[in-house]
Amino acid sequence: MSSGFTNPHGLVGLPAYRKRLGILALAVSMISACTTGTRPPAPPSGEPARVPYGAVNLDLGAFSAGVDFGTDLANAVNSRFKGELDRDASGRPVFRVLALSGGGSRGAYGAGVLVGWTAAGTRPQFDVVTGISTGALMATFAFLGSEYDHVLRGYTEVANDDVFVTRNAPSGVFSDALRDTAPLRELIATDIDARLLEAVAREHATGRRLFVGTTNLDSGRFTLWDLGALAASDRPDKLDRYRDVLLASASFPMLFPPVYIPVVVDGETRWQMHVDGSARANVFATTFMLDLDDALQRSDFVAADVHKELWVIHNGQPVEHRNQPVRPRVTAIAEAAINSLLEVTTRSGLADLYVMAMLNGFDFAYTAIPAGVALGPSPLEFDRDEMGRVFALGFEAGRSKDAWQVQLSPTEPFELMQILDPTVVRAAGGRYPVIPHRPPRWMAVGPPLPRRVSLTLCTARPYGNYHRIGVALRERLARFNVVVELVPTAGSQENLRRLRDGSCDAGIAQHDAYFLEAHAVGEGTGTLRVRRPRFLFEEFVHVLCNRSTGARRLGDLLERPEQHQILVGEPDSGSAVTWEVFKRLDPAYEALPTEAIGTDAAIDLVARDEIPACLLYVASLDTPLMRRAGGMAASLRLVALDNRRLNNVRISGERVYQFDRFPTGAYPGLQGAGLPTVTVGSSILIDSSWAERHLDGFRLLRHAVGDARRDFDRGLTSPVNNRRTSR
Repeated sequence: MSSGFTNPHGLVGLPAYRKRLGILALAVSMISACTTGTRPPAPPSGEPARVPYGAVNLDLGAFSAGVDFGTDLANAVNSRFKGELDRDASGRPVFRVLALSGGGSRGAYGAGVLVGWTAAGTRPQFDVVTGISTGALMATFAFLGSEYDHVLRGYTEVANDDVFVTRNAPSGVFSDALRDTAPLRELIATDIDARLLEAVAREHATGRRLFVGTTNLDSGRFTLWDLGALAASDRPDKLDRYRDVLLASASFPMLFPPVYIPVVVDGETRWQMHVDGSARANVFATTFMLDLDDALQRSDFVAADVHKELWVIHNGQPVEHRNQPVRPRVTAIAEAAINSLLEVTTRSGLADLYVMAMLNGFDFAYTAIPAGVALGPSPLEFDRDEMGRVFALGFEAGRSKDAWQVQLSPTEPFELMQILDPTVVRAAGGRYPVIPHRPPRWMAVGPPLPRRVSLTLCTARPYGNYHRIGVALRERLARFNVVVELVPTAGSQENLRRLRDGSCDAGIAQHDAYFLEAHAVGEGTGTLRVRRPRFLFEEFVHVLCNRSTGARRLGDLLERPEQHQILVGEPDSGSAVTWEVFKRLDPAYEALPTEAIGTDAAIDLVARDEIPACLLYVASLDTPLMRRAGGMAASLRLVALDNRRLNNVRISGERVYQFDRFPTGAYPGLQGAGLPTVTVGSSILIDSSWAERHLDGFRLLRHAVGDARRDFDRGLTSPVNNRRTSR
C-alpha cells in the first residue's frame, strides 16, 4: 500500500499531509473562537413553530392575534367594494392584485415600471400588493401609490455601500453572513417612519391589503406578514417590527445576515431566524387567490360579478444559459449558487401564479426585463449605472403600455385547456409561461375607432340564439364604429366553411364542428386560421321521438335500426355535425337510416307519427323550436342520451362533450326534467387575418362578446338558461 496520496500538484506524504491538516484545524478553531456569531435564545427544538405578531398563520388559517384569516378577508372585500372601485366595461367591480418579485438590484426595473405607469396616467390602485426581497422593499410604496414615486426613483441612486459592508474573509466565512447589512437597515429606517405607517393603516381600513414574505429558517416555513394589520395595530413596537420584516425579506442567507424576530413561548421570549422569502418563493399571491372566492362567498358579492386581475412584475429576465465563469472564491461560488436558486424559485413561482390565476378566474398580466438586455453577472451587486439603465427601461415600458403581456382568464373549460398547455402544466417549475400579448380588460374599452371597421358575421337562421347573439354584438359594436353585417346560414358547418374560404370574417360554431374542421387532414380547401376569443353558451343535444318508436333512450332504436329514421336538420347544421361525430364514436349508429332536412319540416314529420322517427336537435334550452315541440307533447317525447362512449370525448386533447341532465322546469310536457343527455359548447370564431388587420376592432369584439354572453347568462335570451349556460 502506498504511504501517500496523489493530488494534481504531485505526491504528498501522509505524515506531511496530517501535519498540514492539524495546522489548518488549529487555525480554523482560533478563527471560529473569535468570529463565530452568537444568536439570542432559539425556539425549543422539536416543537411546532409559533407565528410572530403581524404574521398570518397559513397552517390554521388565522392571524396569530386570533383573527380568522377568511373572516378578515371577507370583511376586507366588503369594505373594499362599498367604496369607489374601478369598473370594467360591463360595470363589474375590478379587484386587482400586484405581485412584486425578488431580484436584488434588478428591482430598479419594477420601480421604473411603476413610475412610468404613473407618467402614462393609467396606473391603477391595487387592492392587494405582495412583495418578496427587493419587491418587499418597494411594496409599501407601490401600495400607497404615486405620491411615493420619489422613493422608487431612489433605485437609480443606490450603490453597494448603501446596502452592505463586505466582511473580511475569515470573519465572513465563520460568522452568519459574508456581508453586513447595517447600511440597508439605516436606509429602511429613513424611508419607513411613523407617518408612513399611519398612511398604510388608513388604506388597510378601507379593505386594501399589503403582504410581504420571509422564510423562518428554524422551522423551514414561509411566513406571510400582513403589514397593513401591523401598521394599524396598537403595538408600541410596530415600527421596529415593520422595519425588521422588510430587512428580513431582503436578507438572502449566506450573503446577508438573518433577522431575529421574537415570539413568546411559555412566557419566555425566544427568537426566530428569518431570512429572504425568496429562499422559498421569489414571487407569490397564490394563497390570496385561493381564498378570495371563499371570501366573496362570505361577503355580499357573487364571485362571478367581480372582475379579477393579477399583475406580476418580475424583477429579472428569462434566463439564457451562457457560460459566466465563476472565480474559485467562497463569495463568488456562494453568489453563483444563490443566483441558481433564485432562478429555480422564480420559475416555479411564476408558473404557479400563472396556472392558479387561470384556474381561479384572474386575468394575468406579466412583465420582466427583456431577455436581450445585457446585465452584470450578479443581481446582488448594486451597480448604480446598471440600475439607472434598468430603471429607465422599466420607465419607458410602463409609460408606453408595452411592458405587459396579458392573458385574459378563461370563460370555459375548452379555453382553459388551450391556455394551460400540457407542457406548461407538466413543467410548472421548469419554464416560464408563454403568454399571448393581449390588452388588459380594464384599459381595453376606449373611444370609438377613428375609422369604420366592417365585420361579416355568419350566424344561423334568424330565429335561433346564434342570430340573437349576432344582433347583440351588432348593437354593441355600432357605438365604437365597428359595423357588423349578419349573414344567415344553415349553422356551424357552413360557418366554418365560409371562414375557410374567406366569405365571412367571423362565425359561431359548435365545438365538435370546430375541432373536426380545425384538425381535418386533407379535407376541404384552404386553411382554417381562426381565433376563438370567447365561449358563448352550452347547447343540449335534444332527441325527440314520436310514440311509434317506443323509445325511452336513443339506444333503444338499435334493437331494430332498419325500422326507424333519424332526422338531423340541414346538411350544414350543427345537429348534422353532431350526429356525424356520434356515428364515428359509436359505429352502431351507422345502422340507423338518416336524413338531413330543415328542423321545421323535421319536427312536423316526426310529430305526424306515421313512421317511427326521431329528430336530433342541438340547441340551447327553450328555443322557439322546442316551445313548438312542447305543443306537440301528445305525440312527442324527449328520450335519454346516455351512451357512455360520448362522455369525455377529446379531439386533439380537447374535451368535446360532457354528460348533463335537462334541468327541472325544462319541457314538462315532453317529460324532459332530469333526463340524461350530453352537452356541447359553442364559441365565436374570428378569422386570424381580420384580427391582425384590426387589432383595436378585435379588442372591442372581445368585450362585446363578453357582454353579450353575460346577458345570455342572466336569461335575457332564454329564461330557462338561468340554470346554467357555461361550463
